[in-house]
Amino acid sequence: MLLTLFLRLVLLSMLAFGGAQSMLPEMYREVVHVEHWMSAQNFADYFAIAQASPGPNMLIVTLVGWHVGQWQGAVVATVAATVPSSILALIAYKKIYNHKNLNVKRWVQYVSAPISVGLVVASSANIAITLSQSWRMLAMSAATVLLVQNTRIHPLKLILLGGLLGAAGLF
Repeated sequence: MLLTLFLRLVLLSMLAFGGAQSMLPEMYREVVHVEHWMSAQNFADYFAIAQASPGPNMLIVTLVGWHVGQWQGAVVATVAATVPSSILALIAYKKIYNHKNLNVKRWVQYVSAPISVGLVVASSANIAITLSQSWRMLAMSAATVLLVQNTRIHPLKLILLGGLLGAAGLF
């Protein structure tokens, strides 16, 4: 099981252009629907914990690993999702940085940012649709996006509000 977890996360991390957020929909599909290691609710809970916790949002990978294989799974998942892709990023950076043509460097920088942002936005929308199991949850996701974009309300306050609404049985 740990070897399968390792191999799947290595592959996902190598293909995740745009960071951890861009690999979440496929990781969700793998751990919930393909391997049946956890329920959709478990994944949603881990996602919420990772987003509410200080530090990198890669914490969800560690939490999924913990769920699959306790501390060994947490270590395997974290290493699989970070080390190979970090090595690939370093190699790519060195190739681009050492490239003699300044236009190539500018072009890579110019196209990388919007692609990354697009993948993160698409991933976030996919996660919201996948994990929102009712129209109320989807509406709350949409309202949260609008509030974060149009007000100065801190996202942690919205997470707390969502937790309170869930605890009250409204979602």
